[in-house]
Amino acid sequence: MNAFLAELVIPLVVYTVGYIVSAVAGSVFVEFCLGRVKFTKEQRDALKNEGVEGAGKIIGVPERTLALTFLFVGRPDAIAIIFAAKSIIRFESTKDRQRPFAEYYLVGTLASMAFAVFVGIVTNHALEILAKSIAWFW
Repeated sequence: MNAFLAELVIPLVVYTVGYIVSAVAGSVFVEFCLGRVKFTKEQRDALKNEGVEGAGKIIGVPERTLALTFLFVGRPDAIAIIFAAKSIIRFESTKDRQRPFAEYYLVGTLASMAFAVFVGIVTNHALEILAKSIAWFW
């Protein structure tokens, strides 16, 4: 039972906490970063009229979840797939708009990915520490 606990349950709990932190706190972090971007009233109004309200927050959760999964399975290079997919999808919509939309999009994407990478590094480090502690204890 002790080996089962150390090898399966504890990593499962640690990874689950990482995913929850990424999903919940990541949204707050991205919203904070986007709130720091200075726009004129006209630019902010134009941004509010673009897209579906709340879609960015909804997209951000699976985006960070996917990035974390890539980190957890040892493939951080695959995070580039997320950037590429988002760039392809957004390319047409950013072509016709002004620079503020592109900057807003970049700030949101980079903040989201940076937060996911941070959580992934902390989670992996916590798991290593716990694994050593449990190995020492048992």
